[in-house]
Amino acid sequence: MTEKPELIAGAVNKMLHAIRPLAFEELVWDGQARFGDSLYQRMRETLTTATNTCGAPAQASKAPTRMDILAWFVAIDAAVAQWPGPPGTTLDKLTHYHDRTWNPTELRFVKAVTNRCEAWAEQARQLLGDTQQATPLGEKCPKCEAFWVYTDETRQFALKAVMTGLESFTASCAACKTVWYTPAEQALFRRMLDTHAS
Repeated sequence: MTEKPELIAGAVNKMLHAIRPLAFEELVWDGQARFGDSLYQRMRETLTTATNTCGAPAQASKAPTRMDILAWFVAIDAAVAQWPGPPGTTLDKLTHYHDRTWNPTELRFVKAVTNRCEAWAEQARQLLGDTQQATPLGEKCPKCEAFWVYTDETRQFALKAVMTGLESFTASCAACKTVWYTPAEQALFRRMLDTHAS
């Protein structure tokens, strides 16, 4: 069965959003929005930076290795090494996947790469102590029409947006789990973000 070209285009766009923070750069907020090092680079730096329990540099002839971060590298590097494409480092292969053209017959693989990259990025953020700030949109979900979600006796807006770039974001609904990320879909939510900011 041949997949429709628009399906692969949407899947590739989602994959590009998953690869960018992992391999290239990630939007960070430190009083203003700016791009910082990739998660992969930050994890590499954290792997060899030792601190004591107070957060100060450890005094040792050789810095201890964080085993949780080492395990993250073993998992990502081993998996990416098995993926098809030119030989090279994990970052080489992710860059190749980011820059190449994909065919509709490769839809299943593109989705698999996306899922893995999203999971690795989320795990890296947890290991680094990062949190992505979600902006509640305060409007009904365009798909399921939920306004609120209830968790552990708390009520929260169902529809939220997370900035993924200086001008791009991902919107999601906590009720129906739908995620909107393409430029055309983002246009639907731009008005909501602008309303929230004013």
